[in-house]
This record gives sequence, structure tokens and C-alpha cells, in this order.
Amino acid sequence: LVGGSSVREAPLICCRQHQRAMRSRVIAGVTASQGRSFAVGAGATRDLHVALVGRGLVGKAFLAQLCKQQQMLESQLGKAIELRCVTSSKKMLAGNISFCDWEKDFDANAVEMSMDKVVADLQAAGNQGVMVDCTASDDTAAVYPALIKSGVHVVTPNKRAGAGPLERYQACMAGPGIYMGEATVGAGLPVMSTLTSLVETGDKVHSIQGILSGTLSYLFNTCSATTPFSKAVAQAAELGFTEPDPREDLSGMDVQRKVTILARASGLDVSAEDVEVDSLVPAALQDWCPPAGQAIAPAFVEALKEFDGEMTGKLAEADAAGEVLRYVGKVDLVNKKVTVKLERFPKSHAFAATQWADNVVVFETERYTPRPLVVQGPGAGADVTAAGVLSDVISIARRV
Repeated sequence: LVGGSSVREAPLICCRQHQRAMRSRVIAGVTASQGRSFAVGAGATRDLHVALVGRGLVGKAFLAQLCKQQQMLESQLGKAIELRCVTSSKKMLAGNISFCDWEKDFDANAVEMSMDKVVADLQAAGNQGVMVDCTASDDTAAVYPALIKSGVHVVTPNKRAGAGPLERYQACMAGPGIYMGEATVGAGLPVMSTLTSLVETGDKVHSIQGILSGTLSYLFNTCSATTPFSKAVAQAAELGFTEPDPREDLSGMDVQRKVTILARASGLDVSAEDVEVDSLVPAALQDWCPPAGQAIAPAFVEALKEFDGEMTGKLAEADAAGEVLRYVGKVDLVNKKVTVKLERFPKSHAFAATQWADNVVVFETERYTPRPLVVQGPGAGADVTAAGVLSDVISIARRV
């Protein structure tokens, strides 16, 4: 051994360096000839060919993180992570693309978006291909099964596959390609990977419950006897926490999707429709429309004021009992039941210690008893979500 490495490994290192140099020449030649297909050379090396679908906030943050980490990762992994496609909803750029300077290339050379071409080029790359879907599109999720069946891997924060039709989810998990969605629950928090580890190491999970919406976490950390619920919603809207129509957050639909994902990863064959959801939107406002010419968020907040008394009363009752109100999703593995509800918890509970817009997930298992395993931290934001996506890409790079 020399410096911790076997002497007989030295020729392999030289060979790898030569292969890397040859790959660089081939790629440079392809770029110079404007061969705008990212499946060039598929099968020749074990490098990953990444296609990013969705260049929004999360997509841009993902590329920025890879720009910063690329050299270190390639050194550790012994393979390149190469950006071969970037798309928006209307345009796409294919070829050998820089993680650092991709925007200039995109602005100058992007052509009309074609999902058929993205899929075909990924399938040509086979198990070297990775689709990173940073959209919230069901249309994009619909192509996952075909990609995965052909050996392509999919990494995404998009909840449409994990919580969509059960048959599609099962097709995604059937392989041989790898489907990973760490960022579908808790953004960059290690929620899905923790659950996977518990299941794969043979722990018996009894229940998972969590504050899974940063928006709703903020609301119940903010509203009080002196800050009515409508005012907390208005503040959340001003901070950019809510959707343009706050009812999308208050309906519980986002949490419904997340608990569906957690339930499926725990082994329950459930659909989102099976989840019992308590909406925070008053019945009188569920079909409400804003007055003509008024923006929906402030108009909704004004209409919501009429119902502040009910929520203030619930908060006061909980406080008098030494408890807090929290909007929680729960997967009960023992009774095979999945719910999303507004519930009361003791002030000593992990849910009472949340701050600002934290997510917190509590795993009660055979091993983690009587004290549960708790994962807590920021559960929203482009940078932390992108970090969860990048973590999955790195995991795939280590496995293929």
C-alpha cells in the first residue's frame, strides 16, 4: 500500500485520467459541430447525463449548487455529472451545457420545447440518464414510468407522481430506473431518506405525523388572541408564503399529497382520495369569488375576518388547557389510516416548539420508543429544496 492505496490501482488511475481527457475531446467536438443531442456517447462511460426540466427558482438553485460542487463531486465519485438539457415551459437547450454559464447559452441557442425529444434522448442515454424534474406539472410526471422502464432515473420535488394515481406511482417504483423524491416532503430535510432507512433496516414504523406545510406552520406560530387568523393569513401572503389564492394552502391539499407520499413509502397502497382532510377554508368561502377588479388574496383576507371568532375561540381553549393548535398530517400504520387535521398538542410536544415556518416530522417506531425520532427545520425555499434534489442525484451517481 502507498498512501492508503494499492500500488496495482495506479494504472487504473492513469487509465481513468486518459478516458476523462478523451471524453472531453469528444464532447468538445460535438459542441463545436452543434450536435444538439444530449445522448451522445451513451453507454461509453458511467458518467451521468442530466436533463433539467423546469428552470424556475428551484431549477436555477440546483444548477448553481452543481456549478459550485461539480469538481469536488466528480473527484469523489470518479465520474462526471454532465448537464445535457435544460428546459423551460416553452424552450429547451440540448448539448454539452455548463452548469455555471447555462443561462447565456439558453438565451442564445434554445429552441422550441419538445418533451418527446427530451424523453427520446434520455432513453438513448439509458441508465446514465437522469431527469431532474423541477416543475409541478402532471404532464411531466406522466412520462416518468416510460423513462424508468427504459432504465432512466428520475429525481424530483414534484409531488404529482408520489401522490398521483397509484398505478403510476407503482410503475415508477418498479424500475429498473431509480425514482427519488427526497424534496417532495420537507424540501431539503432528510424526511424521505430517514423513512427509507427505517424501513430498509427492518424497523417497524407505527406512525408518522408532521407539520408538513411551511405556510400553515407560520400561521399557527403567528395567530393568537391578539393576532386573528385573517391577519396571520394576510402576513403570510405578504411574505410570499401563500399561493396567489390562499385557499389552496388552507384547503390542506398540499399536506394531503405529502402524507400520501409518506404512506406509500411506508408500504400502504393509498390514494390521495383516501386521506381524511379537514379544510381550514370556511364552508361559506369555498366557492367564493372576489369582487370584480379586486386581487384575490386581500379580498379573501377581508372575507375571512368574519370567521376569526371561531379560530380565536379554539386558540383560547387550547391555551387554557396548556396546549397549542397545529395543522398536522398523520400516517397511522397500525390502523392503516391517513389524516390531515387541526389538532391540539401539549406545549411540551415537539410540534409546540416550531418556529417561523418550520416543518417537523415525528417518527414513532419499534426502535424509537418511548422517545420518537424527530426531524425539524425549514421545509420550504428554493435553496433547501434544490439541496434535497442534488442529494438524490448524488445518491444515484453512487449507485449506478
